[in-house]
Amino acid sequence: MPKNEARLQEVLGKNPAAWSNNCLVPYPKEFDKQIDLVAEAVRIAHSDPARARAIVQSLDTEPMKRWFIDVALWSGAWRAEIVGLHEKRMKSLGLRKIVAQKKLDDLFAGDKWRCRYCGIRVAGNRKHFKKFAQAIDMPELIAGRTDESRHGLYLMLMASYDHVRPVNQEGTNDSTNLVTACWCCQFGKYKYSLDELGLTGPIDPKLVKSDSWAGLDFKSGK
Repeated sequence: MPKNEARLQEVLGKNPAAWSNNCLVPYPKEFDKQIDLVAEAVRIAHSDPARARAIVQSLDTEPMKRWFIDVALWSGAWRAEIVGLHEKRMKSLGLRKIVAQKKLDDLFAGDKWRCRYCGIRVAGNRKHFKKFAQAIDMPELIAGRTDESRHGLYLMLMASYDHVRPVNQEGTNDSTNLVTACWCCQFGKYKYSLDELGLTGPIDPKLVKSDSWAGLDFKSGK
């Protein structure tokens, strides 16, 4: 998929001094209102699945899809290319190490279901999306095999795990090297280290205010 040069220039530009050092590219804060509605749908999914489905279907998620595809997906590569790291890192790719689901569930919970880079609330991985989609009878939430055909919420709120020290730099699956990451930051950071991208490091989950958000755990709304 070719990158959207115009959108990346508009959002990030080519001046490293103007980039955020907390995350690759801060997500649009207007998405928080949509996530608030997702939280309401999760809360009532067990007692009123039809209403929960109506809430999710009412959301305008096309901006989320476009943000993921046009901006976030390319943010790390864009930054790396501007500072001259692109070719260097392309020559030393490593193999991503699989993490067990139980360990992932514990990781997401420990990170308060938030991306440790941009701070956005994450919904969980495909297991959580599938369970929620079945609960509210909304198969389109997990349909599609390409980014263009997938649901905007799926792209924007999918949770993954990131190796803070990349695998291609001998990063391990040790819990001290794993953080919760949204797909935007996961794919954006890609194979680069925090230093290479000019980032200060993951957000400390202890600094995140605790609330009722627990991803797509619809049973928590009983």
